[in-house]
Amino acid sequence: MKNLSVIQIGDTKIVLQGENQLIGLSHTDFDALIARKEITCIQAQSVKSKEIWEQLKCASPEDLAVANYRSKIIEPYLHGYPSTNSPVSERTIRRWKVKY
Repeated sequence: MKNLSVIQIGDTKIVLQGENQLIGLSHTDFDALIARKEITCIQAQSVKSKEIWEQLKCASPEDLAVANYRSKIIEPYLHGYPSTNSPVSERTIRRWKVKY
């Protein structure tokens, strides 16, 4: 059994992250796996997570684009693989990581 985390819910796809891998599923496939109990929740959603989801639902397409851009840039840093050719300064990356 693998532990996976939902890291993004898009209009057409849900992205899960496991150990060193990303898995993209359509909403239909994801719902089918839940219905067959092949995907289960291992812990209840926290209050903080609910607040984050509420913010995401209210975000504009432009806000989401900026958030996805920043997330893509800091992702290697979050996993211990700093990029040598980042388009933004180290200071900006540190600031974004703190806010992440």
